[in-house]
Amino acid sequence: QLELQGLITDEMLRQKGLRDEQASKLEGASATAAASLRASVPVDAASKTYDKAVEGGDPEAIAAAKIELTRQSALALSEVTAGIAEDMRKLGPEGELMGATMEAVSNITTTFVGAFDVMADKSSTTAQKVQAGLAATSALMQGFAQVSKASSDARIRGIDQEIAAEKKRDGKSAESIARIKGLEAKKLKEQKKAFETEKKMKIAQTIISTAQGAISAYTSLAAIPVVGPALGAAAAAAVVAMGMKQVQMIQSTTFQGGGSAGGASAPSSVSVGQRSNS
Repeated sequence: QLELQGLITDEMLRQKGLRDEQASKLEGASATAAASLRASVPVDAASKTYDKAVEGGDPEAIAAAKIELTRQSALALSEVTAGIAEDMRKLGPEGELMGATMEAVSNITTTFVGAFDVMADKSSTTAQKVQAGLAATSALMQGFAQVSKASSDARIRGIDQEIAAEKKRDGKSAESIARIKGLEAKKLKEQKKAFETEKKMKIAQTIISTAQGAISAYTSLAAIPVVGPALGAAAAAAVVAMGMKQVQMIQSTTFQGGGSAGGASAPSSVSVGQRSNS
């Protein structure tokens, strides 16, 4: 049985090497095709394991194999959608919205698979599970912000094209000038809307990052005998204070034209350092 399993593993590794080589050759022509080839190997392996478990008839083995097959299929979806995003962006501005959408789907899927792994792991602590949940929520927020920005950029680009076309058509008569002014007002309104949406997303992401940082700060120090919990609480409080300061900075930004909430960006993480017990 062990020898057979070893032969199957060797064959899967051989197939992976061949498909990786083929994928590298396809990369320039189609990132989607390359991603599909790379993603097919672990899915094939998980599928064979599931079929084998079904043949064995052990309910626990079947359930575990089914979960792994679902997990690998989700990761494959993430890799393929990332490839689609890359191909869409090669089309230029016209493909940016679809590219952003596919990239968001890819990132969200990967994050959710990671969160599921943590949640399903019996050895995971409550803090780790909360962190995983926050990471999944953050991925959703970032995905929404990414797609929202790409959609707004596309609308603004469309208005710019209308303005350019009107200037080329006439651009001098009172009627044409009035039309151009109306389009410019429409563009400004869209930019302000995009600014406010981005501002709200940055605030939400900062709050999530602050919560993640506070949990990390506390858990990294709480294990120290006697003084650990107090040090952890102090570190967490410092992280929260920094995070709230960041939120205030974002809230204070005002629209200056251009549609981006600049000046203060949402941090990917907030921390005050970590302590190693090694």
